[in-house]
Amino acid sequence: MNGKSVRIELSRRAQRDIDDIPDAEFEIIKNDIKRIAEGAFPGEIKMIHALPGRPLQADSGRYRVLCRRSPGLLEIISVFPKKQQSKVFRSLK
Repeated sequence: MNGKSVRIELSRRAQRDIDDIPDAEFEIIKNDIKRIAEGAFPGEIKMIHALPGRPLQADSGRYRVLCRRSPGLLEIISVFPKKQQSKVFRSLK
């Protein structure tokens, strides 16, 4: 961690997404979101050029986390099952 505190905010959409995820899987996602915020995520985080604002996407188990970073803030846009990616991307364009 870089020593700086990063605030994590959930969009309304992300909050609704998370409400539908089973608790055991949500614990994995929650830990991965924390590691993304800390800059310690072990997996690949890629920029999605096809979406407005070029959000970042990370895999977390069977789910994907779509987010935006700015200094001191990690905004979670959506958390969705990998198989629903095209549907989610269409809704965000």
